[in-house]
Amino acid sequence: MERKHWGQHDVNCFACKIQSVGIGQPSDMPTRKPAAVASKQYERTRERDIAAYKRLRKEGLEVRGTSGAHRLEREARTEFELKTGMIAPTASLSRQTEEGNKEVVERMAVAAKESAG
Repeated sequence: MERKHWGQHDVNCFACKIQSVGIGQPSDMPTRKPAAVASKQYERTRERDIAAYKRLRKEGLEVRGTSGAHRLEREARTEFELKTGMIAPTASLSRQTEEGNKEVVERMAVAAKESAG
């Protein structure tokens, strides 16, 4: 922009005013950049998931992955749900699944002993 005068600046000078205009971040204008808002939300979700994954691993639990780990940490009722990454819709179904899983593991152990011995 070409300067119109030198030295003292006038408060009514448009050229002087336009030099001090600043543009904010895209997230400051959500109606203009909806992708920026979605990206910000995605980053917050990822941070929560990674922190939850680290806490679960520190407890010795094997979680399928980081995606959705925060929800698993909050809502999972059994170790089977944590391992599979799927949460049963009801507590009774969750218990039935856990009991069925234990029964299958026991049967496999008996079958392994019979085949070995």
